[in-house]
Amino acid sequence: NNKPTRFICLICKMLQIQPEDGIIDELISNEDFKYVRALGAFYLRLTGRPADIYSKLEPLYNDYRRLRVRLNDGWKILHV
Repeated sequence: NNKPTRFICLICKMLQIQPEDGIIDELISNEDFKYVRALGAFYLRLTGRPADIYSKLEPLYNDYRRLRVRLNDGWKILHV
């Protein structure tokens, strides 16, 4: 299956629309939906400045929720 995941499609869309920093902060601070939080963190990691990345993503080291990641040979479980 060579189709991109929905997560990658959303990242591409975010790169196109370039949301403001406040919106990204809200995505990262969302504790209800783990994939929304991961989406904001991934986008910040791609586009943010190093000081912002460090200060905003360091609290996520304490988030141990599981995420499903699709690999070429199936799915794998990772932690945020």
